[in-house]
Parts: sequence; structure tokens; C-alpha cells
Amino acid sequence: MKTHAKNTPLLASTHLPGVVTGTTIEELLNALETGSKRMIFGQYITEMSRMLPIPNTSDILQLVAEARMLHGSTIAGHIAQTINRRVDLAESQKPALRLVLAELLQNSIEHGNLGLHLIRHDQVNETEWFDKYQETLRATLASPVGRIPVRISCLEIDNVLHIEIEDRGMGFPVRQTLDKAQSPDSPTGRGLTLVMKLLKGMITYAAGGRIVRIAMPLERDSKSVQNSQTGLRHSSHIIIKASQPTRVPVLERIMRSLGCQQTEILTSESTLVEKGSKASLIVLDADTTNFAPIAYTLGNIRKKWQDKNIAQQTPVIIFSPRAQSAACNLVLQYPKTDVISAQSSTDEMVLRIERMLEQHSSHAELNTITLQQQQEVERTRNFQHHMMPKAARITELAKQHTLQVATSYQGCETLAGDYWTMLELNDHLIAFAVVDFTGHGVMAALNTVQLHALLERESALDNPKIVAENLNTHLHHLLGAGSFASYVYGVLNTQTGELEYASGGAPPMMLKSAKGHVKEIPCNGIPLGLSENITITTRKYELDARDTLILVSDAITDAPHQNGERWGSAGLARELGRITGNGARNILNQLMGTYHTSVRRPIPDDITVVALTWKNG
Repeated sequence: MKTHAKNTPLLASTHLPGVVTGTTIEELLNALETGSKRMIFGQYITEMSRMLPIPNTSDILQLVAEARMLHGSTIAGHIAQTINRRVDLAESQKPALRLVLAELLQNSIEHGNLGLHLIRHDQVNETEWFDKYQETLRATLASPVGRIPVRISCLEIDNVLHIEIEDRGMGFPVRQTLDKAQSPDSPTGRGLTLVMKLLKGMITYAAGGRIVRIAMPLERDSKSVQNSQTGLRHSSHIIIKASQPTRVPVLERIMRSLGCQQTEILTSESTLVEKGSKASLIVLDADTTNFAPIAYTLGNIRKKWQDKNIAQQTPVIIFSPRAQSAACNLVLQYPKTDVISAQSSTDEMVLRIERMLEQHSSHAELNTITLQQQQEVERTRNFQHHMMPKAARITELAKQHTLQVATSYQGCETLAGDYWTMLELNDHLIAFAVVDFTGHGVMAALNTVQLHALLERESALDNPKIVAENLNTHLHHLLGAGSFASYVYGVLNTQTGELEYASGGAPPMMLKSAKGHVKEIPCNGIPLGLSENITITTRKYELDARDTLILVSDAITDAPHQNGERWGSAGLARELGRITGNGARNILNQLMGTYHTSVRRPIPDDITVVALTWKNG
């Protein structure tokens, strides 16, 4: 995609751009008010580079937020206001943008992520339908499904504002819906009809209706265009170190002629060291052919910043009477340093200053984004662990159902694509699941969050076939092309030992008997998400007292060991057969001890192992 010209940046705000995170509506509104270029918002949102088809350039607004945080016209108004800061909309266009955003956001959340359009088909009476709709809307927004994100991005290309909104719903028949919205006899779709009129038809849908794109030609006057072309030197804090007090008025006049409006001229080197790290640019006035003092100053401020662990070093420009070779040698010794000759033209001086300021701004923005992404990853990692069953709850469940349960869960990166859970269905049934999404890291972690939300909504947890079918339907639309999830979902009757399970693409479960015999329980089948319609086959198995069931992700079977070999299912069975003693904890400890001793590092995938001994003790 063609990006906006660099000399006409969309960001009109003087606030430092970066990534802003938050967990409340107030923090989201504050983030929008500060004019941040890119925002990732929501405690449960990790994101999601694959959801951002538009290049992550510096003049694009990207917002990923929980659906429940974006619901409502107030948020739409703040988003419209933030977009206006980047593109300077004409006054006549601002109300239209707010209305368009409010309508399209509502459609993406209510009809897309939440799927509430299906309620109308079940209600005949209009009053019943409205009451049912509002009740369901409130409940669904408050549920984990309300955390599923909506993405908004905007970019200006050739004086046209392009906005894209993407939901994670199941889509809709685009042509049929658009035709219906334009029909004067249609009782529904009036909001979409208004949007199409306001945009003069410049609205398109993609990805089966999950992505809506609008284009709005911009109306601007000469003043707004001039403001959008303001250079960084006008708003950046620049500190000048004068070589002597008599040079101060001369330097003030030069900097004003270059359009540098926020300048501070110092004569003290100690003050320069203290203030320089917080400035956007330092200018050292030479006014001499002896550059030894300049070299001493450069070395001194760099050393002081290193002692204070200041990683972001302010760029330096040496203002020289002429292009002395001695000054050029200093540039080679110290990074982020340049030389401007007093004999240079004004245009060349402006270009050199702007270049240094742009590099500094980009580096500062990158540092901010990196820090915020690290914080977001850490928050997501904590939430991933929060999703998994608590140790106290597992202990309580095991005691009530005469079980012994032991688990090992570890991501190969900060975030994992593996998920496991264990649920109590009633006084004699428990359910367990081990799911492994393709890949690992941020995108795979997002999938585990969405799977957790889907399982919390599931009402037929005692039926593996229905659970697998429902998960497959949702994941087929949520996962990207070629992505899928191997899985095992089982229901165990803790009174009789009967196990019923559904599976696809997962390593076989292993059963180690009280006498030490090991048996493979197949978990073949089609993984979740590959196809919209798959055939789910359930299997049954009878456990004997003190049998131990072991479930693993493919990091256990497929990771290479120091001898270059992989365990595979046969190797896993062999290692389990060598283990002495019974009980889930004993078996897990010995298995993982052997695994970590022999596996080659770094381990290339996430590790999940769940061991369950029935009729323990």
C-alpha cells in the first residue's frame, strides 16, 4: 500500500507518540486524547500483527480494543476526534465521521463479534425481540466474549482518509445485506443506508464481511495543509552550548532564522550534562579552530550518561566556523553526531537539523513501543497463567474425585500457544482438555485467550462431540488461513472409570497401569479450525483403579534431543515404561527429569504435560 509522504506527517499533536495500554474506559479515553499513534488496549488483548494488514508506519492510527470498551457512541466520538488530529478534517466532515464510526462499530461488535443478529430470527413479537436483544447484549458484553477485540486503523493516502474496521465474527452475506439496506421497503439496515449515503458509496467489505473499509476525500484549506507540514525543529527542545557568553545573541539569531522555536542556550558544561539527556538535540558551538574543548565536552557528557544508565543518547550537532577536518574526525568517534559549517546555506542547515531530530524521534518512539510491548506481553503471560486451573482448585477437585493430578506447563517464549484445563461438571464427572495452536508467541497466545472464552460459554461440556464441533465452528472463522489447533477433550466418570473423548492431530494419550504396563490411546482426527465442517468421532475407554493417564503436547514427542533423535510416541512410551512406582506426581517428575536432561536447547515449542491417576490411594 502506498504510504503518506514523509514531509506531510499526519500526526499534528505535539505529544510523544507511542503505544498506550490501559484496562479501563477512562484510560482508553485518555490515550485517545493524547493523540498516540498506535494503541493496544485491554487487559486480555495481546496482538496481533496478523490482524494489521496496513503497514505499521508512523502516520497511521491503529487501535485494538476489547469489544465491550468500544461499545457506545462516546468512544466513537473520541476516536473521530483523534483521527481529526491526524488529518485536520473540515468542520462539515466531523459530524459525518462520528456518525459513520458509531454505526460501523456497533455493527462490528453486536452483529460481528457477538452474533446478536441471530436473535431476530427467534422472536416474532417486536417488543419481545427488543427486550431479549438488550438483555442478551448486556450479558454478552460482560462475558469473556466481550473481550474479543475490534481493530480500527486509519491512513491518509493522496488526500483521502482510509479507515478500516475488523471484527472477529463469522461474517455475513455481503451482497445480500447491502442490497437489502438500499431497498426502501426494508425494515432493517437503515443505519447502513445512512452510512452509504454519507460516504457516497465509498464503502467496501472484505473477508466475508468481517472487514469494512471506507474512504473519505478530505476537504482542507491552505492553513491546515501548512500546519501539517510543520517540521520537528519548530516543536523540539534544543539545547545550545555557547563557546563563550558573547556568542549567545549570535546563536539566538541563527536558531530563530532556522525556525528552532524551543531553544535553550547554556554556557555551563555541568548544566549541559544534567539537561542534555532530556533534550531532542544538543548544539555545540565551536567558534574556534581548536576542537579539543568540544572533544572533551562530548566525552564528558557521554560518560556521565553511561554512568546514569541513560540508554537513549541525545544527538549532537557541532556548529563549526567551517568544515574543519578535526570536527569531522569527532563525528567518526562519537555516534549520533554531525557537523554544520557556518558557511552552509539555511536550507542545508534546516535539512541537517531535521534529519537528526527525525532519527532521534524514531529511536525514542521505537524504545517506547518496545517497552510497552514488553509490558503488554508480561501482562498477557500473567493472564495466561491466570486462565489455567489454580493449584488449590486442582487439589480440591482431586480429593473430591479420588484422583491425583500433576501438570507441567512452560512456553518456549514468553507467551505460549498451549492451553490446558480441568473442569468439574458434577459430583461424578470431570472434563479435561489439552489444546496446542500452531506457532507460539503473541498470535498463538491470543488464540488461547479466545479458546478460554469460548469454553466458558459452552453449555454442553459433558458431551465431547458437541464441544469439539462448536469449538471448530468458531475457530475456523477466528484463526488465520493455515492455522489450526490439535486437541484432546475428554470427560471422565470418576465413579466408573469410563472415559469418553474427542481428539484431532494430537500425540496419543498414554496409559500406565498399576503394574507398569504402558499403552497408547490414539488421538488422531482432524484438528480444530482447518475446515468449517469436520466429522467428530468420539471414543470410549475404561480405566482401572490406579491407572495413570498422561496427555502431552507435541514438544514432548517432537523436540530433538542431544543425540539428534526425537522421542515420538514410541519413545515416550519407552520412557514411561522405565519409570518406577505409580502416581501422577511421581510419573511426571521422573518423565520431565529425563526429558530436560536429554532434550536439545533451546526447546522449539511450548510444553504441556497433564498426568491423572484415577482411584488414587
